[in-house]
Amino acid sequence: MMRIDILTVMPEALESPLHCSIVQRAQDKGLVEIHIHNLRDWSLRKHRKVDDYPFGGEAGMVMQIEPVFRCIEHLKSERSYDEVIFTSPDGEMLTQPIANQLSMAQNLIILCGHYKGVDYRIREHLVTREISIGNYVLTGGELPAAVIADAVIRLIPGAIGDEQSAGNSAQRQFPKNRGMENAASSQAHPKTPPRPPQGLKIIVKHASSIVDFLYYC
Repeated sequence: MMRIDILTVMPEALESPLHCSIVQRAQDKGLVEIHIHNLRDWSLRKHRKVDDYPFGGEAGMVMQIEPVFRCIEHLKSERSYDEVIFTSPDGEMLTQPIANQLSMAQNLIILCGHYKGVDYRIREHLVTREISIGNYVLTGGELPAAVIADAVIRLIPGAIGDEQSAGNSAQRQFPKNRGMENAASSQAHPKTPPRPPQGLKIIVKHASSIVDFLYYC
């Protein structure tokens, strides 16, 4: 069974996306455990503060290393982890091959970025991988953490009822205008029964031929 530990200062932001649909069903089946850790619980400062001003007087607040270090060290004392991932806008872009690779892991830690950034020692000594979900700025790393978890969990055998769908997702290619390879699958534009309205034409693609079906209302 896979285990994912998510470290955050906003645990409430993760409650909804991690407790519905495929992700929730995978947890119900015992395929994955997701544990959310409030970093404020690991702070020894007044009011459970986890941020401070950076040295040098720069503007903005930075996440301190102490609560992050305490939490990660506690988790590592109980089990080994394949990766400690930091959700960072300048990390490597999340792709399907990366999701495929992470789905083979046993235990993962995801640290959600927040504030202006984190004490750089976290990135130097505690984090093993930095992942971004796009070239834009968000309030925090909670949504990227949920995206990473979703992309990984749906690939676990048994998480999706239709194993072929999971396999197709793992092998799927994407258009070049999204920075990925060109799609070659006829499933890139799926359509559903029954007959479409307004006499729309449905093209059904097979391996060696194309059959046109014309429906009328």
